[in-house]
Amino acid sequence: MYRNFGGLAINQNYKDRLDELALLFERDFIFERELYFAEAFQPLSRDYCNIYYTERGTFLFLNIDVADHQYVFGGEETFSFFIAQEQDTHFFNHIKSGSIVASEYVLNGVSPKPTAYQMITPQEDIVDISEGAIYKTLQDVLGEDFRAIPDNAVCFHYRLRKKKAWWQFW
Repeated sequence: MYRNFGGLAINQNYKDRLDELALLFERDFIFERELYFAEAFQPLSRDYCNIYYTERGTFLFLNIDVADHQYVFGGEETFSFFIAQEQDTHFFNHIKSGSIVASEYVLNGVSPKPTAYQMITPQEDIVDISEGAIYKTLQDVLGEDFRAIPDNAVCFHYRLRKKKAWWQFW
């Protein structure tokens, strides 16, 4: 699988409601082109994202600086993360119904918390937060096995533009 990437998974499909996602994300999405899933993993600047839609979810490939946030979109389930395998680094934020379910940050294999490489689920179960656990959470949120998505599946490349506040229009 891909060694370095990050993004945001949402348990809602926004393909026909991109304007709603723009409001939640506080960015305008300006369509640039279609691309294949395999291409969507290329590094992105903060001003761009690639989007892949599943039947019941939306996945945004994001720059690490944008992926490193807790995205609370009302009652929706979100999972933001970044994996850098070469540096043994990852982080994630898992939100359900506006509450943090799990959050972890590991840099060069070391976590500031004593529970490094562990994630506490609502049932208080502790699971190994290996790459497999991240992909399992992606599958739970998106309703599709992320690792089984074909390389030639269609994604969409967007430029992100910060929304102007109402008073900035005058």
